[in-house]
Amino acid sequence: MGTLVAALEVSISADNGGNGITEGGTASFTITAIPAPTSPITVNVGVTETGDWGATVGVSGATTSYTVTTSDDQVDESNASVTATVQSGSGYTVGNASSASVNVADDDDPVVEQSVTVSISDASASESASDLVFRVTLSEASTMDISVLWSTLGSNDPDRRAHAGQDYWAMSGEVRIRAGQTS
Repeated sequence: MGTLVAALEVSISADNGGNGITEGGTASFTITAIPAPTSPITVNVGVTETGDWGATVGVSGATTSYTVTTSDDQVDESNASVTATVQSGSGYTVGNASSASVNVADDDDPVVEQSVTVSISDASASESASDLVFRVTLSEASTMDISVLWSTLGSNDPDRRAHAGQDYWAMSGEVRIRAGQTS
């Protein structure tokens, strides 16, 4: 008569009940094999969040830990989760607890809409003057670089009429005000 060998069943659970981590942290899972294998076996684990990172974990004894390190980016996004799933493989069956999830909290500040006002100073000169200097300013410093497109135009005021090519040169360009600056 032969010896009856119990089928090895593998399951997974999230450590700390899947309560969560902050992005850049490590999600921890426990893989359990029942009964405990007498020698190491390979358990296939798939991980999903925004992609799929396959991994192979050696199990020796009844349990082993499996960790997934998340990326700490600088992008504000919704909170998410990391799910580890035991996949079928050789030498074991997948248990009822075949997947476990850990919540991942975003740690980036949301983008704040900012409204700034651009103003330009008046300038005046006699016809013999060579340059007019206009100062471009922001109502408050911006968190981003601000580009202002400009062009020279004549006045619509009949008492102050200037003509391109005679009284001034028609020109255009761009002024960039760096983040944190007002002019």
